[in-house]
Amino acid sequence: MTTKTKNNLRRFLSLSAFTALIAAVTMAFAEAPTERTQLDFDDAQPALSVVPNRAARVAEAPASKVPVVPKTKSSASGLSGTLNLNTASIADLMKLPGIGPKKADRIVNWRAQHGKFKRVVDLRRVKGFGAKTIKKLRPYLSVKGASTLQ
Repeated sequence: MTTKTKNNLRRFLSLSAFTALIAAVTMAFAEAPTERTQLDFDDAQPALSVVPNRAARVAEAPASKVPVVPKTKSSASGLSGTLNLNTASIADLMKLPGIGPKKADRIVNWRAQHGKFKRVVDLRRVKGFGAKTIKKLRPYLSVKGASTLQ
């Protein structure tokens, strides 16, 4: 069987399968009752819902079981000044929003292996630092001068 014949056969079969599907759907709607029935929602039982995320599950939970977590502002809101990437210690780096001990350690280790950062965007070379993270941290970072982060 040639390639052209195979392609034509596939096209024919997919067309016939599509036609059969349309016919089945049309017949199903043709047999559907034309009269609408009135539903009584007062006696209806609530259905179990499957909620994909935790926030929605907490919103659905009874008030007695909802954990009370006080909302706090981001730690970045209280920061001012800049932090020199080339001289900062792990403790200094952990003051930055979203930087924990692992990421701070990665920065210090990268600096020890490869030398000083030439630009703030060179932080992308460190594992765990993408464009979004650098965009968020950029106002607090520098590669020259003294660290003035408070």
